[in-house]
Amino acid sequence: MRARLHPFRSDRGDDGYIMVIAVLVMAFALAIVGVALSQSQTSQQLDAKDIRIQRAEQAADTGLQSAIYALNAQNLAALPVYGAGGLQFLTNALSCLGVNIGLQVPGLVFAGLSPSAACGSVTPPGPTVTSLAYRELGNHTKVRVVVVPTSTAPGGSAVGPYNVGFRIVAQGVDDNNTASTSDDVSRRRAVVLSPIQPFSVVEGLHDANFTASGLLNLLTTRVLNGDIKANHDINVSGLALAGLNLLEADGSTLLRTSQLLYGNNYNGPLITIASPQQQSSTSFFTRKPPRIDPTKPTCPSTCQAQITNKVLSASSGTITLSAGDYHLCGVSITGSAVLRTAAAVTSGLGATRIFVDSPASTYCSGTGGTGNTAIRSLNPGVSLSPTNVQIYAAGNGTVNGTSVAIGSSSLSLTTAAFVYAPQSTARVDYFAFTGTVIGYDVTMNAVFPLLNVGLIASVLTQDLGLSVKPLTNQLGVFQDQQFVRCAGADFDFTNPTKGC
Repeated sequence: MRARLHPFRSDRGDDGYIMVIAVLVMAFALAIVGVALSQSQTSQQLDAKDIRIQRAEQAADTGLQSAIYALNAQNLAALPVYGAGGLQFLTNALSCLGVNIGLQVPGLVFAGLSPSAACGSVTPPGPTVTSLAYRELGNHTKVRVVVVPTSTAPGGSAVGPYNVGFRIVAQGVDDNNTASTSDDVSRRRAVVLSPIQPFSVVEGLHDANFTASGLLNLLTTRVLNGDIKANHDINVSGLALAGLNLLEADGSTLLRTSQLLYGNNYNGPLITIASPQQQSSTSFFTRKPPRIDPTKPTCPSTCQAQITNKVLSASSGTITLSAGDYHLCGVSITGSAVLRTAAAVTSGLGATRIFVDSPASTYCSGTGGTGNTAIRSLNPGVSLSPTNVQIYAAGNGTVNGTSVAIGSSSLSLTTAAFVYAPQSTARVDYFAFTGTVIGYDVTMNAVFPLLNVGLIASVLTQDLGLSVKPLTNQLGVFQDQQFVRCAGADFDFTNPTKGC
């Protein structure tokens, strides 16, 4: 009798193979998981390393920015690299505020300078560095900074405008919250600072135009004591321009011909006794818009009645502004109104500084202020040091989007002021002007008190640095010229800028 085949024998016979396959699949899956976990762990380690590198670099950048801020709060005369007296004109740009840089930026030292007399509480730096302490920043990071005088930037390019500046090197460290230094992550960053160009009598970030009222536009002679700069064109109407500069900005020359520096064209009168010099580009100099502290109060004390909703406005009468800072959203002195400042009323009083904020700023929101400045009559009949009257216009973020106008084409004016409005159109009507006018497009319009008698000439005089009042320190003494990442994680005290 034939034996019956079991219908499931074949399936039971495959049980061993299925078990082997299952084990292989599980082993393969475990291997993939292991690789994934390993890669994840490696990735996490790399991410953690990247984060620590970023923290170290951020710490270094913090040190650089702190040093830049502290240096810009100083008077150049306090920094002995510039020699006795510092740079003429530029020295006068900032008052000696008595800020001790070492206290303001712990972990910062100077190197390579010779000590000289202190300015206020500023301690002159020494010539060498033997050690450098860290400044704790929190989040397991710290920084130390060294400042070294230099005449060249990395790559050998000159540090302008006088081939004298500073190289700041900062070392940022993430210490991993351990006492050991073996696991520290360190990075160094550096910046080259060059002093800003000294202020000229007229500067146009685009054009500088010199006109005269009516037929005198063809006949006038301009006497210029100072320099003129324009990134694009300098346009001068009339018969002649005669320019001398009594003192070079670095004090090296007592008498020279005025310089007319332009990037595109010089369109001058029939006679030019000056030195027109075309520059290498149409952006050979810059002026940053003033940064106006949003917390600055509207008036230094009680506001005048003519200041309403942060706007100074009057069409008649005499308005006298006291010494100190005014933070406004617009100025409109029109009609027969006259604006006088403290020093024009009482000799010896301090400067009156008017800051006109952007109409787009939070401070000016809802005030109706336009950010424009119009002063038809400013300190008439009074001769002042120009820095007794300072006007700073922030603009609205668009070039020529706001305006500054001083004087009137129907008046004969003697005007002295420092006007800083690099994003605004600026116009000054004058007979004799002393000081500085900086705008995007600038027009200096000559007005004459006697149309038929005497010499038809207008006078423009650069601030000679006499009885100078401090300008706002927010303009800064230095501009950053170049940021670099340094090779090597640590300082070589015999050569602090090595690798940078």
